[in-house]
Amino acid sequence: MAARQNNGLAKGNGPSSSSPSSATSDRNNIPDEFVPLRHRYALTPETLANLLMLPSQPSQRTLLEAASQAPELRRHSMLAEERAFFRAINGSKNVRWPVAAGSPVAAWQKAFLLVQMQLSGGEWPGKINKGRRRELVSEKKEIFKVLNRIVRCVIDVMGLKRDGVGVGNGLDILRALEAGVWDEERKEILQVAGIGPKLAEKLAQAGITTTKALARMESWNIERVLSRNPPFGVGMMAKMKQFPILGMKATQVGRMQEDDRMAVVKVTLSFENAEVPKWRALRVKVVFWAERKSDSRLVFFWRGGIQKLQDGKSTGIVFGCDIQAGDSMSCYFACEEIVGTMVRDVVGIS
Repeated sequence: MAARQNNGLAKGNGPSSSSPSSATSDRNNIPDEFVPLRHRYALTPETLANLLMLPSQPSQRTLLEAASQAPELRRHSMLAEERAFFRAINGSKNVRWPVAAGSPVAAWQKAFLLVQMQLSGGEWPGKINKGRRRELVSEKKEIFKVLNRIVRCVIDVMGLKRDGVGVGNGLDILRALEAGVWDEERKEILQVAGIGPKLAEKLAQAGITTTKALARMESWNIERVLSRNPPFGVGMMAKMKQFPILGMKATQVGRMQEDDRMAVVKVTLSFENAEVPKWRALRVKVVFWAERKSDSRLVFFWRGGIQKLQDGKSTGIVFGCDIQAGDSMSCYFACEEIVGTMVRDVVGIS
């Protein structure tokens, strides 16, 4: 079923594709079109103002650092008895981006390192007493909730700025925060309930390093690899039938008659599952975005529930985008909150 979409989204449904105007609000020099984001995500004016100062095409590290420095997280100060613990985390091979200081002490460094350690799937170092460790687990949950709001705001900011790299990197971080593990780092299977580090290692030894690969295993093979007895494999198979396996095909279908600068592209979004998947019994949210390859300018963004693809298990989106002949468009389709789901396609424009 083909559904024609405009180049943007309804208010409150994701990044807008309109360009920022020069008008600004009276407070904090925040442009008017960004002001609703502060209320949508319950953020301070200072936080939104700082997010607006992010450089173009920010890296994942830059985005996570900026989010960790938000005033909303300052109350999670680093206690003296935690410093040895966070020094150990900072020196761990599981941390993607250690802080420059050898001895992290700031509240933002605490959030920045704690999140990375959690998303790595590695064991926490044992350099802290059990009582304080329990308190840190509680703090971690609150830090993740706050960062979730901030990162969602980052994605909208980057969408308004038409920054395709910023949108993509923001969505990468959001998926990791929601799933509890980094995407595309050979540890995504840890997002599956009932699969811990030991079972994930057994699967990796058998060459199963992605959730998609696990979803395609037979019950007897799951039991063989994991040294489990029936009906473990049947239960795991039933669970993995709900893991969304996405598909996408993008093609140019012409140019707009009214404006030949605008290429017309059709994208078919689909899923392979026999039924509409509900990962962890929740409705699955999917997101599609496209950027001009020459300068990574965001040209289209769409977000919706996977059930919208139910008619024939696919839906078509047709849109116009300002891309010159000889350039190309990079397309991405992924679940918003589940790692290991992204598919990509590149369309050559004529």
